[in-house]
Amino acid sequence: MSSNPHYNPENFGLSVLAEVEYSSGCYEFDTRIVWIDKEGKLYTARDEGCSCPTPFEDYTTLESLDTFDIDEIRTEIKTELGSSHSNITPIQVREFLRTVEEAFSKNNHA
Repeated sequence: MSSNPHYNPENFGLSVLAEVEYSSGCYEFDTRIVWIDKEGKLYTARDEGCSCPTPFEDYTTLESLDTFDIDEIRTEIKTELGSSHSNITPIQVREFLRTVEEAFSKNNHA
């Protein structure tokens, strides 16, 4: 697990900025994570599956993480809020977006 940004973000030079779980968490996961490096660059990834695979096991390098796009993140989380299979609440959405948008603005990504 040392090459897994979910469990060992420091091995990638990252720290977790924000995380949201869309699934019920009952023998499944559907997780979006936003990481930040020491220079303020943002990285993200979403992984989902049943209880068998390890979350983010296919993300083994910094390059395997997704390019951060604030508009895509906003659209995704708002879509998931309205989805019948998602278990997130409006409070979780506001907190996640507030954290991500503050970091995005602070680091001149806007």
